[in-house]
Amino acid sequence: MLIGSTEEEVARRLGISAEMVATIVAHQLQDEQHIAPGLQITDVGLDEISLKKGHKLYATILTDLTEPSRPRVLAVQAGKDQAAAEKCLDCLSEEQRRQVRIHRTDMSPAYLAACQVKLPNSQSVIDRFHVAKRLGEAADRVRKKDPGLQKDTVGGAAERV
Repeated sequence: MLIGSTEEEVARRLGISAEMVATIVAHQLQDEQHIAPGLQITDVGLDEISLKKGHKLYATILTDLTEPSRPRVLAVQAGKDQAAAEKCLDCLSEEQRRQVRIHRTDMSPAYLAACQVKLPNSQSVIDRFHVAKRLGEAADRVRKKDPGLQKDTVGGAAERV
């Protein structure tokens, strides 16, 4: 529930205090996470969540995406750096890490480096949100550099672009 939301927003939806949400997250971060060694995991995702708006309080989440209709949180670690990502991946057994074929991340160099180290047989897939964001940014830069792109258009600027 915290993905894309803050502790306060989740608390409001659940009808509990933000402090209770923070306590639950803190317990999750403290607990040693065990993943059943026989669990077949072929696709994983690594992403960070911001626990509080305006604060630099992040957690890294490792998700099992093998069955896309039922993603499962496998591990949570404090921080959003390579060390946090590697700690999450270390919750998988060596055999499970070898079986992972695809890892989905944003473009974070920390997550890409952690996956390269810990998932030797896995291919990187950048999530489509970040690809679309970068594409939009590149299109804006080109548009701003060449004002002629918006002149003399027939049917509107969007149709020409």
